[in-house]
Amino acid sequence: MSWPAVKRMRRLCRVLFVCGGNTCRSPMAAALAQALSPTVLAESAGTDPGDVVQKQAVDVILELINVDISDHEPHDVRDLALQSYDVIVALDGRAGEETSRLLGDGPPALRIEPVPDPFGGSQEDYRRCAGQIGEVIDRLMGEGVL
Repeated sequence: MSWPAVKRMRRLCRVLFVCGGNTCRSPMAAALAQALSPTVLAESAGTDPGDVVQKQAVDVILELINVDISDHEPHDVRDLALQSYDVIVALDGRAGEETSRLLGDGPPALRIEPVPDPFGGSQEDYRRCAGQIGEVIDRLMGEGVL
């Protein structure tokens, strides 16, 4: 078997991005992570999920990577089988604390990577947020976490 074929066989990394409402940061993070790495299977959830993904988040992701996240439905982190993920990335301290409480002492690894919430902000606030999320994802990929 050739080396490229072996590299393609690399196992997918299941990652869950968690924020507050699951309407801005975590859906953008999931879309960006999947676009940046073919070995990442990303999902998102919130500790206090809202009703719908924010239009600004949809517009920014469409603009950046041409992926439509408008059909995203917010999920409650408490409704997920957290142990099924390889890594969970909380995008703020509160989401990290809640997720840590739900996980207890078991796997998976939990990373807290604070990114300011753009909710209620301008389109530029969402662009800035997406850029910060991209930096987090790049760093995690560089560390071998993703």
